[in-house]
Amino acid sequence: MIQTEKEYNVIVERIETLLQNTNNIENTEAKEYIELNLLSDLVADYEESTYPVKKPALPEVVKMRMAEMGLNQKRLSELLGVSTSRISEYLTGKSEPTLKVAREISIKLGIDASIVLEFSKTSASSLRNFVYFSVYLCATTNSQSCSKFALNL
Repeated sequence: MIQTEKEYNVIVERIETLLQNTNNIENTEAKEYIELNLLSDLVADYEESTYPVKKPALPEVVKMRMAEMGLNQKRLSELLGVSTSRISEYLTGKSEPTLKVAREISIKLGIDASIVLEFSKTSASSLRNFVYFSVYLCATTNSQSCSKFALNL
């Protein structure tokens, strides 16, 4: 277990050295292959605990999807059936979408329902909303992921 940044940096340097020899990557019987995998696992564990990646917030995801789809706020408001001022509130985080608008965001922008509802495993309220939203989404669309969702409940 890596405990300090210094240990982390030394191990990363060793990994970089091991990666220079392709035999360490391809030959599963090589001693260095095993060392490389063990050190890589240690680094991955350290990075996950020291530099956690936060789940993206809805405004950032919507803005990214808008850019990908070439949408402006006016066009997005038309697509979702809400006012441009409401879109502005969603994008600045001043308000959250209603269940109906959340469904439209998920479907029309192709954003996962858990992100739209800012799903948190630790929040019972968010979990309940996620389940309600998912059931609502399944009931109102012909989504093939509904059977997968039902199996995961």
